[in-house]
Amino acid sequence: MKRIAVIFPGQGIDIRESEELVRKHTVARRIFAEAGSLLGRDLLEVSAAPTPATSDQVRIVLSSVANFECFVRDRRLLPAVHYMAGHSLGEYSALICAGALKLSDAVRLLAHRQRLMDDCARTAGGGMAVVQGLTQDQVTKELSLLQRQGKAIGISAFNTPRQFAISGHIGTIKEMGVLVAKLGGIFMQLKVNGPLHSELMSNAANEFRSYVEATGFDQPNCTVYSSITGNPLYDSREIKNNLVSQLTQPVLWEHVLQALVRRKVTLFINAGPGSTLEKMMGSSWPGCSAFSLGREDTRNACAAYINAEIDTYVSPVTRCLVSAVAARNNTLSQEVGDIVKVYDRIWEIQLSVEKEKRSADRATVLAALSDLKYILEKKGLEDDQVSAKVDQLIFETGMKCLYPE
Repeated sequence: MKRIAVIFPGQGIDIRESEELVRKHTVARRIFAEAGSLLGRDLLEVSAAPTPATSDQVRIVLSSVANFECFVRDRRLLPAVHYMAGHSLGEYSALICAGALKLSDAVRLLAHRQRLMDDCARTAGGGMAVVQGLTQDQVTKELSLLQRQGKAIGISAFNTPRQFAISGHIGTIKEMGVLVAKLGGIFMQLKVNGPLHSELMSNAANEFRSYVEATGFDQPNCTVYSSITGNPLYDSREIKNNLVSQLTQPVLWEHVLQALVRRKVTLFINAGPGSTLEKMMGSSWPGCSAFSLGREDTRNACAAYINAEIDTYVSPVTRCLVSAVAARNNTLSQEVGDIVKVYDRIWEIQLSVEKEKRSADRATVLAALSDLKYILEKKGLEDDQVSAKVDQLIFETGMKCLYPE
């Protein structure tokens, strides 16, 4: 059966989209108001909008979080959240939505992160560019020519098999542009304020560590993939190291997407503004679909797509069914009748969801979960075994992300 991943961008914000979101949704107003209060400024003030050469990290993260709260949690758009991942800065959005990082703590961290990065960028100089249409071997070979001359430049993001971001000193970036053009590739210099995801940001990373270490993190409520290692983040120590390394290490986005596809993810939900992440999917992963929560038309298309195939996704209810059947029965024969009756009740819930073409609400999912616990107990499983199976189900389907207490 199919699985779903929610992905979060690390750039791109449209103040008009955010204003509309806040105007229409109370939960979005609360998110932006809480963050604005902590920072002492109006985050929706147009005059405060970032220029092309800067980024407002807090607003980028808040836009994704607000979209997730409004359209995934409030409207029950998704039947499950199996995985989350954020591209660069988007990892903060993923950690917030997965319950690993409090919004207030994230806002404070991001304020320090942006200040330190801006200071470091002014000292180090440099910039970034995107290279498209060449293979990794081609890009690496040309970069090596420049690096052997003692020039600071390197790949700062592996986005797709044929799209990369590079960071380095401006003069060297321009030299790389000439080399890319000779090979027939596409080269586009980015309007950013520094050589992000490179060793030129080491000073910022060193200072940022103390702020990260002073911040509390919880275990995520679903599997969150690191865009720096390409692996899941399981505990607070991994998360802290990852957020610091993020400033100097390249983004392994292609590795993250490949890992998710291997785990049968066929639907990617972009929780942030813009369509950058969907475009990255392109022709590289033709068996997958991607939708953005940033616009009403794409949200509606996403809902229609999911509802049409609601019976093909691994949801909390389907997992209850599978777990109920798969558990070994260690009880006496007279208990079997009771077990079958309760199993039929879970099956009726699943049939109702499929017939009505909708994702189950919190009450329905909790009812199925309660019935599963009953079946496992009747089958003779010990209390710790029941708890372990239920906890695994809740984590792997992202129940706490969908239905927070």
